[in-house]
Amino acid sequence: MSTTVINTLVSESRSVPRIWLEGQHLAHAGVEIGVQYMLNVCEKLRRIELRPAPQGFSGKTVSVSKRTRNERVYPLIEVRDSIIAALFEVGTKLRVAIHNGRIVISMSHIAMRVQERVSRFLNKLKTGEPLSVLSLFHGGGVLDGAIHEGFQRAGLASYVKIAVEFEGDYIDSSLRNNPQLWRDDSIVINGDIRDVNILGNGIPQAEVCVAGVPC
Repeated sequence: MSTTVINTLVSESRSVPRIWLEGQHLAHAGVEIGVQYMLNVCEKLRRIELRPAPQGFSGKTVSVSKRTRNERVYPLIEVRDSIIAALFEVGTKLRVAIHNGRIVISMSHIAMRVQERVSRFLNKLKTGEPLSVLSLFHGGGVLDGAIHEGFQRAGLASYVKIAVEFEGDYIDSSLRNNPQLWRDDSIVINGDIRDVNILGNGIPQAEVCVAGVPC
């Protein structure tokens, strides 16, 4: 059988979180109307796996119902369970992978990255660790200097972790005149921003992005 991958969201009905799946693409991946699915939950991985329940299974199940549209009948699955609220917030982006009738529901890579960034940001606020700044179109550092000063007034430490600037003279000027922005682990990228590789391994993470107006 084939595989179907669905990008969806945790929705809400009558104040109860739910995951709603329907369409011919479910049948394409082996989901059959009338089949009872049992839920296998991994809270550590924040993942829900649905497998067809064996005959005589007495635990909690989710039934595949149907919907008729334009005289065509499609499978429909609505997962409404308290475990959804424990794993995901309403609006969380999900990745649903279906293969041979087996359904795996997990956070999308986008949602996981957002969660990681928020957790890292809040942890730094709690511990007082300096915020790392990604500075795009850095220029001579005027905007970064103003934001750095504003953070200081609010009791927040920060520094430029990565700066990208096309003009070498401008970045040199910032390095000379704005020592408060830089630390030993700051990375300076002198070149066209379109040539910057953001997909490589070991790229530092930042909590703040400052984007100046390019000339």
